[in-house]
Amino acid sequence: MSDRKGSFEDILDQYLTRMQGSDADLDSILDEAAKEDIALYQMLVAAARARQNLMPSDPSPDFVRNSEIRMQNRLRALQKTNLETKTKRARPFLRRLRTAPVIISLIVVVAILSSTIGVASAAASSLPGDGLYPLKLEIEKARLALTTDPEADYQLLQEFVDERLNEIESLVEAGRMGDIELAVDAYEASIGQLSRSGQNGPPDGAPPTSDAGMFTHHVEVLMAVQSQVPLQAQAAIQRAIERSLQAGGNDNKQEGQAEQRQNQQEEQQELQAGREEERQEDQAEKEQERDMRRVEQVARQYGVSVDEVLAVYEGICNFEWHCVRSHFRQGGND
Repeated sequence: MSDRKGSFEDILDQYLTRMQGSDADLDSILDEAAKEDIALYQMLVAAARARQNLMPSDPSPDFVRNSEIRMQNRLRALQKTNLETKTKRARPFLRRLRTAPVIISLIVVVAILSSTIGVASAAASSLPGDGLYPLKLEIEKARLALTTDPEADYQLLQEFVDERLNEIESLVEAGRMGDIELAVDAYEASIGQLSRSGQNGPPDGAPPTSDAGMFTHHVEVLMAVQSQVPLQAQAAIQRAIERSLQAGGNDNKQEGQAEQRQNQQEEQQELQAGREEERQEDQAEKEQERDMRRVEQVARQYGVSVDEVLAVYEGICNFEWHCVRSHFRQGGND
């Protein structure tokens, strides 16, 4: 690097600030950065491209639908470039380049947040199955990367778990049952991340029972949601309930699981009983239709009325068609 003072990150921040100025000469800034450090130059180019490709505050539907795909493709290309550059540069730069993918990701997210409020807002309100949902998760990762103490990390992870629960509720309210499985997968992933962060107990400053209270509430919400969804979605919700019980360390977990299993078994039995009843009704209806066709056939064959055939079939012959045919074949004297 040149004689510019400060850490690599500080110098990067200075350049980003200059690029955001209203009278900034982008070409001059990039030329200056290229002379100073190739890694610095590549990161600034990534930020510039991200800002150029993002639209103002009211993006088109096509842009909103495809923006996260373009961003991910650009990140993969830049990460590959940085990996190739690592093998060619001298040792003093290797340490900085190891963090390049993370810094580039943060630059892109910062560019999105500073340049396109509409996209960021749309991503924040997106749900599993939406085009912008992966971008929402990337923004959450960036927020987590920017925190500097364990307590802030832990509280942010709790916030993300709550958001995953809200997403499940929102999907049910919108009738999007096909996306419930995706939402539950995201919910379980967030719980796993929270559990790994607090595997030695909540950090200083977090209430020791905060998780238990949070997940007790989650179980209550999920049980209410489970009663509103079709049978095929109930299994996914049940999985989320069991994961919440496990994460909350609930002493009544086994009792709650047994109750849930019992409820599911009863619902399955009721469903099967209803299907069997419908099957029997359909079968009886088909048999009645078949009997009427036989009645009409016998009436035409022997030149008698339908009522006469029915009377013999239900009375003398006790619902035996062989008897009915014998009766009319012998002249109706039996």
